[in-house]
Amino acid sequence: MSYFPTAYSNVAVTGSSGQYLVSTNANTTWNTTWSQSQNVKIQGKLLQLDEDADIQFGDASLMETLREIRSQLAMITPDPKLEAEFEELRACAQEYERLRAKFLEQKRMWEILKQEMIDQ
Repeated sequence: MSYFPTAYSNVAVTGSSGQYLVSTNANTTWNTTWSQSQNVKIQGKLLQLDEDADIQFGDASLMETLREIRSQLAMITPDPKLEAEFEELRACAQEYERLRAKFLEQKRMWEILKQEMIDQ
């Protein structure tokens, strides 16, 4: 197994017993501990797929899995283009958000009341 960093002046080749060879312009050494950070920081969008694109893991479709999760959780996916065209749909979406906020507030209040009863 070999590793080729983005800077081609450094090349590492796997050795025995978990060692790997690190070669730079200055010297070549065998290391047993990887000294570079394994963390990757990504800012902004890493990847944007077209609407009909998909990612496959073996036989599993990522997009199909997401659709199934949304369906099972009864997640509503807004469609701004369709809502702009149909007033009734926009009104339903607004009513849903209003009711959702109302019920979340009720739930929060019940949790406070329950905790107060427990604390007494």
